[in-house]
Amino acid sequence: MAPKNEVATVTSGSFPIVTEPQATDLMMSTLDLGVSQFDLKRLRMPLGGGSAWSVETLSGEEMFKELNAVILIMKGGEKAWWKSAMEDGGDEKNPSCSSHDGMTGWGVNSLDADAVEGKHDCKSCHWNQFGSARGKGDGKDCKDSAKLFLFLENSRIPALLIVPATSLKSLSKYSMMLIDAGKSVEGVVSKLTLDSTMNKAGIKFSTLNLAYVEDLPEDGASRMSDLAKQFRARITANPSEFPDS
Repeated sequence: MAPKNEVATVTSGSFPIVTEPQATDLMMSTLDLGVSQFDLKRLRMPLGGGSAWSVETLSGEEMFKELNAVILIMKGGEKAWWKSAMEDGGDEKNPSCSSHDGMTGWGVNSLDADAVEGKHDCKSCHWNQFGSARGKGDGKDCKDSAKLFLFLENSRIPALLIVPATSLKSLSKYSMMLIDAGKSVEGVVSKLTLDSTMNKAGIKFSTLNLAYVEDLPEDGASRMSDLAKQFRARITANPSEFPDS
């Protein structure tokens, strides 16, 4: 399927969550009725260094070279470690140990068959040290990531994108540029694109690029700021509701 690459005019009117006052209340009430964050639409970094996004729509799967979005929350400090690698039967959706604050992990962080679940200090954990990777390279076996909760054009429910360690520098750079310009991430429209990169082992992977498009109107930015506070409070109160991969 060839990705769509035509350039369309972007305006905040493309985002009903910004322009429709009732949309934010409806979204939160839907979550309160039992719709979990596990049910959110997922955006995934493509395998093999792909440079197009695959998005589920009412018409089926569509491919896009770029996506315009309003990012509700950037949440860093995510860590996940798997006792068994995928090729050895591991489950990518259920890490053996994970952390939501980058400081304290919960689960099993040992290869010992008799190890039990518990709390672990991420700073001193063996798997969080460079050089601990069990595969090729000198990286960490525990995977760092960030979560982006974002609204795509014409959507009223946020999607979730897990940003891998290889794209965290790009995410941090974009965040700092917004702050330096006196802008907040939830107060602007951002463009998401992908680059294809190859590591020292010759393995291709995709990296995330973010770019500023335009400011939201003042009333819409205020509405998104309030919604971000409500949503972040939910994450803090119920971190286990949010998937680790």
